[in-house]
Amino acid sequence: MFLLLGLANTFVHGQGTRVGFYSRTCPRAEVIVRSTVESHFRSNPAIAPGILRMHFHDCFVQGCDGSVLIDGPNTEKSTVPNSGIPGYAAIDAAKTQLESACPGVVSCADILALAARDAVVLTKGFSWQVPTGRRDGRVSLAADVSSLPTPTESIEAQEQKFSIKGLNTQDLVTLVGAHTIGTTACRFFSNRLYNFSTTTASGADPTINPSFVPTLRALCPQNGDGARLVDLDTGSAGRFDTTFFTNLRNGRGVLQSDQLLWTDPSTRTIAERFLRVRGAQSLNFNVEFAKSMVKMSNIGVKSGTQGEIRRVRFSCGGLTMTLLPPSTILLKGAYVGTSSVCTGCNQAAETTEHALLCCEAVDELVCCNRNAWVFEGKSLSFEQILIAVKALGCFDPASECLAIRSGMAFATELGLRVEEIESDSVNAVNDNEF
Repeated sequence: MFLLLGLANTFVHGQGTRVGFYSRTCPRAEVIVRSTVESHFRSNPAIAPGILRMHFHDCFVQGCDGSVLIDGPNTEKSTVPNSGIPGYAAIDAAKTQLESACPGVVSCADILALAARDAVVLTKGFSWQVPTGRRDGRVSLAADVSSLPTPTESIEAQEQKFSIKGLNTQDLVTLVGAHTIGTTACRFFSNRLYNFSTTTASGADPTINPSFVPTLRALCPQNGDGARLVDLDTGSAGRFDTTFFTNLRNGRGVLQSDQLLWTDPSTRTIAERFLRVRGAQSLNFNVEFAKSMVKMSNIGVKSGTQGEIRRVRFSCGGLTMTLLPPSTILLKGAYVGTSSVCTGCNQAAETTEHALLCCEAVDELVCCNRNAWVFEGKSLSFEQILIAVKALGCFDPASECLAIRSGMAFATELGLRVEEIESDSVNAVNDNEF
């Protein structure tokens, strides 16, 4: 189903995004994303809630910049909330198709935002117009996922995290309503089932309907498989509807944080309005969800000259790599941006007192953590760069040289300004396209 165009056009777009951003540069962008997601959905319906969750997790960490898609150790993708989410392959497949049709045009962040909308439509929810124009971030750090809400947080704690992102209590209830599709693992809620409370005969969380406790215990026995998946919306986990809120009303919310939406007065009134069919106090869940999704999808958007358009052909998980030729010396003020690296060196990136020198190329060297030199938005002295990289263990202990394996789809991202370089050095690199 589609929202009325007039309603969609009332959405406030922020930070450079707009509906139809690719209408001239890649007119089939949305069609390509939609058909790719639909194809993957047919073989694995679990990608729909996976992509929706992925987009939410992306926006709540560093803003909606595709950073959740970046591969590698100590990235957002490597963490528990993100590592098992189905749907990454669908995003990469869409990127591959778009790079063939419109090379270097459509960002991974926009692919994810469009795919999230398409995931809702595929599960019988409403469609909406997605503003596009996001650019991809270059930073992805595992530690940053602490900004995500957790399954055991109070409503007050959840409201604080949403408020920091510019979202209100109604947005909170609405967006958590995405749990109308998908699953969660036993380990995220089994604590509610055993020795949770002394006020109930079963010892279970008293907010769980007593008749529902045996069902959940059968699915998640004590000391059982914590990775076992359980539907978040019992009886309707594959359809985007309001049954999730009906289950909360009946004490059948699976996650503690979900059930609190009904037990806390500040959120219950909103959940109740989603269950009203008509009248001045009713709220149409699908309509409100579209509004909140557009609002969320503009959190921390990078546009203009910020970020990049990831140009790795077959994946949104790799950062764009620009190779600097051997014997390149960076001048003071030279900008080394999107994953600029040496072609590969026998001494890797040789460091001197006054320059970063790309030396003679070789076939293969050991590659270190590609987040090591990510200091986007900061101006660092050359000494600070060396200290930071050494602290992250990225130098070869013998030669104190940064090592790169040639031929990889990604490389250590520098993303910084070299400050302590002599102005009379030769072979300057001063290209902001790096």
